[in-house]
Amino acid sequence: MGSEYHFSGRATSPGSSRYYSVRMALPALRNPLALIYEWQWELQAIYYRCSDPGVALTKLQ
Repeated sequence: MGSEYHFSGRATSPGSSRYYSVRMALPALRNPLALIYEWQWELQAIYYRCSDPGVALTKLQ
């Protein structure tokens, strides 16, 4: 993808629909779109990884 794409990771793993949506986006939109996907992945991960509501609330804050 070159130097214009800096967010290859958990949220945009190769082969996923998010990966291809970032790859096919306009070059100026690739990094912002990948960053939004990464942020969304982190928020969803809090829900799945935390069993204590107090810990989850602290992470969200």
